[in-house]
Order: sequence, then structure tokens, then C-alpha cells
Amino acid sequence: SYLTKIHSQDPTMKSKPHLLLIPSWNPSVANTIGIKYLSKQLQDNGYDNLWSVGFERNPLWQGVPPQRIIPIPYVVRSDPSSFPTNDSISQRSLNSVFYAGESRPHAKHWVGCHRDKLILPLLNSTTTNTTQINVRLVNKKNRMDQEEYNHRMKTSDYCLILCGDTPSSRTLTSAMVSGCIPIRVGSRLRGLCEAPCHGGFGWKPSPEQYSHLPYAEWIPWSLFPEVNEQEFMDAGEDVLNELFRTMDSTKKDKLRSIMNATKNGWIYGWGDPVHSTNLGDATRHIWQSFLANVQH
Repeated sequence: SYLTKIHSQDPTMKSKPHLLLIPSWNPSVANTIGIKYLSKQLQDNGYDNLWSVGFERNPLWQGVPPQRIIPIPYVVRSDPSSFPTNDSISQRSLNSVFYAGESRPHAKHWVGCHRDKLILPLLNSTTTNTTQINVRLVNKKNRMDQEEYNHRMKTSDYCLILCGDTPSSRTLTSAMVSGCIPIRVGSRLRGLCEAPCHGGFGWKPSPEQYSHLPYAEWIPWSLFPEVNEQEFMDAGEDVLNELFRTMDSTKKDKLRSIMNATKNGWIYGWGDPVHSTNLGDATRHIWQSFLANVQH
């Protein structure tokens, strides 16, 4: 009845683009909070120009085709003083690599993601004075302190972005804000599902390639490093050494300038989450992404 009332007031309403700004992180939650129901009701009533936002372009979550899902990032609440400065960049150890995350045991049978196999060879790495690899899997009992985690992000040259239950990762947000160059292990974030990836509960790959990387209008993701997941699993240290050989200081400076220019877009606010009026640019970036896609 509400939709009928709105349409009677403006007969052109159905043809206008509508954006559902209700992200979710798995299909069960999406169903519980009513995202798919709302989407279905709107479309059943003739609202065909319907768009949604999501951490993944997954129609099982939002109930609209993947090409009408705007990929958005995990956003953070931060403090401007915590941002790395030009001085702190010089404190990064050359070719140092950092990763700390949970093992995600469900990801193995859901989507063929084996974080343990990806980092196991690196745990026994024979590092040199110019290469420091600090990677670990954690759980609730041995989770890394947040202060140490942020310090590692701000002082490491590279941060690994590993697969998980789904393509997107909060690690990507932390790396981009901290100035730690993200190394995507695998092509899942680009919408591909190459072996050892397979479709499952956490993520249903689309027949066509739909990137899950946010802010493509501002961030040229093709410039950021990506390595083959299977090759990394087989010989991670060799893959990293080859990357180090090709990534000179000029390339790294360019990537960090891109990260610095867009870092506010990963932040929704600073200070108290309830009363603060000091907001980041995440909301504005998401709206601009929506407008850019509609105009295309």
C-alpha cells in the first residue's frame, strides 16, 4: 500500500533508479533482515530500475542482478593522527610483508580457500636482511593486539590480501588506510574463480566477470599487485621475490600516492561513533559510485 501511495504521487517513480543502502555479510543475514524480501516486493510492483550495495556482487544476498550491485568496502572509524605520514613511510622495512588473520575453516569447503596452505611455506621462510616476512594465522585465544596490528600495517612495505569465506576482506581496507601496499593473492576480488577456488555457500561466482573491488572510478586496481593463488600456495616465497624484483621505488611511490589520495573514502567517521559529526568520505564515495554506474 505504501508503494501504491508513492506511485500515485509521482507516476514516474518506478522508472527512476533506486538504491538499497543495506549491505549484509551473508545470505542468511540478508534473509533475516529482509533485504531479499524488500527487493522482491519492489520488483514485483514494477520497480525494475533497482540497485543495491554489497561487499560482494552476490545476487543471493541482495536479490538483484550482479551488474546492479555496487561493490562497497568495509569501512573503518579512525583518527587522522593514526594515518602514516611521509616520515613514517621511511620507517617501513624494505620488502617486508605482513599478514595476520583467522584460518576461516569453513572457507575450505565453501569456496576452496586454504589460508593455512597459503602461508605455511612462508612460516618456514629463509629471510634475509632485506626481506622480512611476518605472517600468521590467529584465533580468539591468540588474536593480535589491535595496537600491534596497526603498527605492523603502518611499518610493513606490503600486506597480503588472502581469500576467505567470500572475496572481500577487511584486510584490504586496513592496508589501504595504512599505506601498506596490498598484494592480492588470487583473482577472486576481480570476480574470477580460478583453481583452487570453487563456488559455494559463501560466494556464488557469476557467469560474467564482476569485480568486487570498490571505488573503481578513483582507484586503478590493475596497478596494484596480484599474484596467482595456486602458484603462491606452491612457492609463496619465490612469488614474492619475483614481485620484489619488479616493484621499484617509483612504482611503490605511485601506489602510495593513490592510497593517500583515497584513504578518507574508507572511513565513515572519527571519534565517538554516536555523537561525532567529523565524518569520513565513505558515504560520499559510495553515492558517487552509484551515480557513475547509473550514468553508464
